Amino acid sequence: MRVVNIEEFTFRCERCGAPLEVSPETIIAVCPYCGFPNHISGNIKTKNIYIVPSLDKNAIAQAFWKRVEGDFDLRRIKEDIQVVGIEGHYTPYWAGRVHVEGTVKYMKREQECHTDSKGNTHCHTVVRHYTERVNENLSLIGSARRQLTSSPP
Repeated sequence: MRVVNIEEFTFRCERCGAPLEVSPETIIAVCPYCGFPNHISGNIKTKNIYIVPSLDKNAIAQAFWKRVEGDFDLRRIKEDIQVVGIEGHYTPYWAGRVHVEGTVKYMKREQECHTDSKGNTHCHTVVRHYTERVNENLSLIGSARRQLTSSPP
């Protein structure tokens, strides 16, 4: 039986060497010490990823108090507000663009109403079929908890 040293499996920051917290789904691990985005796994490179810089707790607190000063209701109770803690969450996401081109066929159930000569209204459902050409670019945002491949489906 081979004894495995846990240090063999510790991911370390490429910039400062600090240990990184990773899970099996981690794609980018941001170093808690120096803030460097470390590419952990998969077929993408860090240079292709836009990382939004994070703020330190003091900057976040200043932004909060600025918001309080700018808000009529919060400004009135400013003296009663106490910041107990500041917490942030890293949320990775994919942003992409998809070009869609083709023909779409669909049906719609629509209500039609007619008034007869006696003033009575009669309604019934009509099914109509439509065909439209589609040629547009769609912007998409999705959770980056899983990696995408560049090959077509």
